[in-house]
Amino acid sequence: MIRLHKRLNSLSFVFFWIFVIGGFDAVMAKPESSPSKASASSVHKDAEGAGSKKEESSHKGSDSSSKTPSQVNLTLYRNGTSIATKKVHYTIKSGRHSVVCEGVPKTINMQSLVPLLDGVGQNLQILGQWIGDDATNLYLDISSTHDHVKPLTLMFMFSGLEWDVSYSGVLSSDQATLSLIGTIELTNQSGVDFKQAQVLFKGGEAELANDGTSVMNQGKGDFSYLLPRVVTLMEGKKQLLNFLQSKAINLRQETIVQVGGDSLADQKNQMQQVPVQRVVEFKNDEEAGLHFSLPEGKIALYQERTNGLNELLGTSTLKETPMGKSVSLRIGAGQEHFGLSCVLDQFEYKKHSGNNSESAYRVILSNKGDSDADVKVLLNFPQCDWDVTRTSQRYEKVEGSNQIYWIISVPKGQTVELKYRLKLDNVRS
Repeated sequence: MIRLHKRLNSLSFVFFWIFVIGGFDAVMAKPESSPSKASASSVHKDAEGAGSKKEESSHKGSDSSSKTPSQVNLTLYRNGTSIATKKVHYTIKSGRHSVVCEGVPKTINMQSLVPLLDGVGQNLQILGQWIGDDATNLYLDISSTHDHVKPLTLMFMFSGLEWDVSYSGVLSSDQATLSLIGTIELTNQSGVDFKQAQVLFKGGEAELANDGTSVMNQGKGDFSYLLPRVVTLMEGKKQLLNFLQSKAINLRQETIVQVGGDSLADQKNQMQQVPVQRVVEFKNDEEAGLHFSLPEGKIALYQERTNGLNELLGTSTLKETPMGKSVSLRIGAGQEHFGLSCVLDQFEYKKHSGNNSESAYRVILSNKGDSDADVKVLLNFPQCDWDVTRTSQRYEKVEGSNQIYWIISVPKGQTVELKYRLKLDNVRS
């Protein structure tokens, strides 16, 4: 008992989500002089309370079914660890019994098991527990001085319920808003079915400490989502569960090409194709129809067209985003994106003494798309003393960084050039 209460105290902050309905599929026991794994037989489940006991079957090992549907409550962490909570009423006869609870996951962590039987004391005791040879039956060794009808709550950690997150987003035809759908893919590899399961998804991680008496490493993750319906999770099956649907989220977009970096060295008159990226941003807040932290997951973005011929913009990763923060998605990092392409031409390079140099560039932007475009040309400098000695268009500095940028308007069907000359001194590797 002391070990049981010690384990319960160390796990209590995890088992905060305990419900009081549900039960295992079969419960069996009968009084015996001494318990054994091989000789456990039936004890009755009482679905209607102490006043509706069923007659004990004379057939050894027979089942007693409950009129109340069985239900289990599950808390699923992102690293594959889960916590199960089940509760069922038992009719317990006086004496010592081996109670068998069927349908326990094969992946149960016995060190985490917390059996709670109401009224445990000198007259009623749980003496021990173990897993049977078939690996899916849990045995409880119970001693009682007289007959009881008692609810038993079982809480334990196990693995085998794996889940991942993905998103789909559709940009409106005017590219001003986004419709977003979030989906959880849940796979059951625990060895048993879970019928009528109430499921809570948690974005953090949970695992048992080496001593088996405490939970450690909750990890990062603010995502918390209670599935608003009960579900059945079949062993070996995958299910797709939608957790997010929001329409008309206001967007901010940019089309970006990045120059600088390695291109600041001598390119020996070789022209470079520069990838074109689109950055899509929106805020995770109530105004956008979003009500909780967004968990990390892959996202596929589509473009809605007025003619109905929609297109795939690209894929990206939506990083975990708390409420009130902005989501930033980079998509379409290819040589051409929606008819936009970019070529960088270093047409002059002079190396001076030490780590000093001068160079001149052309950024050639072509728009073969069906609409005008504004392109952000972002130049990244190394750690050095730099100077833009000449430029064909005005640039802006990125505050707090070694970057500058130009906004270049490129009409559809046209090509526009940006020219600039740089002087770099004391370049540090």
